[in-house]
Amino acid sequence: MGNNTNENVLVPLFNDYIVESYNPNKSVRLSNDLFDVSKAISRITSTHALKLIYAIAQIVQSKQVEVVSGSPRIEISMSAVFDYLDISLSNRRHDFLKDALEEIMNKSLHLVHIGKNGEKVYEGASWISWYKFSDRKDRLYIIPGPMAIPLLQNLSQYVSVYPKHYNSLSTSYQLWLYPFLKNKQKLVSFRISIDSLKQLLNSTSKSSYTDSVRGTNTFLRRAIGITISEQAKKENTLAKQEKRMPKFIPWDYVKDPKTGEPCGTLYSINRHTDIRVYARGIKNGRAYTEIEFLFSKLDLIDNLSSKEQLEDDQQDLFSMSIDNQKSTEDREGFAWVKISVEEVITLMNKSKSRSIDE
Repeated sequence: MGNNTNENVLVPLFNDYIVESYNPNKSVRLSNDLFDVSKAISRITSTHALKLIYAIAQIVQSKQVEVVSGSPRIEISMSAVFDYLDISLSNRRHDFLKDALEEIMNKSLHLVHIGKNGEKVYEGASWISWYKFSDRKDRLYIIPGPMAIPLLQNLSQYVSVYPKHYNSLSTSYQLWLYPFLKNKQKLVSFRISIDSLKQLLNSTSKSSYTDSVRGTNTFLRRAIGITISEQAKKENTLAKQEKRMPKFIPWDYVKDPKTGEPCGTLYSINRHTDIRVYARGIKNGRAYTEIEFLFSKLDLIDNLSSKEQLEDDQQDLFSMSIDNQKSTEDREGFAWVKISVEEVITLMNKSKSRSIDE
């Protein structure tokens, strides 16, 4: 399926992936290795570039094409591209697309794996090797990088996300953290070192985040969007007096200084996507060294700015959730139970204590 732009130049064969329209309801499978900082590090920080990579993944996974003698080439309508990048209404959409493609080309993916003899092997791979589009034509052409294909197709371990959930996310922090958290959801709760999270979110080089105390607090506010709640402070004080580990009390979202409304990474993920997660910082000495995330089973929560707000809004949110259930399959065999946030957290803490005792 090749063609010659010049009679004297041979053009390789292509297996074309033709896409005419945006599909928000088809899954995007992302390799688990992308969210393991010991195996892969991506330096891409552009939201449009990340959304384009996710779109490329969805497109090549939609076609059951075994690429043997040719290379995969994506041919996608510009209207679909703009929808995938959520820039259809922008007058600068062609500039945003150009900038996204340039960032992808300029910032390769760094891979690490263990060789046969136990040695560490380092590799670099480009997400795409070629692209072409015009501001007067309705087609974008992309050839994915050959070494990136294994991270896009035939995945044995991956997390599935959907454009309808992540397309409203507006920062690279949100676009990296959401699939990372989605992949951990089955654990109910987990801890991660703040240093590892800085690597995942491409924040290690920011000078404002380097100080172990002040810099880490800034990272928690700006990158994760959380700040310690009054309830968590009280629990920490009580735990210190009783010489025990503090129970899980969720931290608050940061608030917009102009409007006073909750904002930030975790707030946006909880508001726009299909997961609901609480977070808190864990101290070692004077500095916070870990973050603990705890997933809520109450998918009826939409706008959580504090524990009190959740309780105040719970009645309305509960009735709304019954009306907005997604499918009959979601409802069969289940009964709705209304419990307070304190009861949820107490159950989580009891479950965690039992796990430790066992």
